Amino acid sequence: MVNTVHRGIVTVLRRLNTITGEHRRNQFMKETQETNNALCSRKQLMQKIAELVLRHPERVKKQDSQKAKKQEPQAYTSS
Repeated sequence: MVNTVHRGIVTVLRRLNTITGEHRRNQFMKETQETNNALCSRKQLMQKIAELVLRHPERVKKQDSQKAKKQEPQAYTSS
């Protein structure tokens, strides 16, 4: 009984367009789809952000740091 009454109230409110959360979500989806057609996936969004954000100067790739660690012991053993 409660479920049917609840469903009835929800449908009436939807028809009156007074459910603000749903209306707000629909409005947001409309606005974002109109403005962000170029970025349709999360991967494209992250790649675009990566182009705009500068890398930190102290950050190095792990491979470069591992090569440097391997070369250091060799230099000390030759003496």
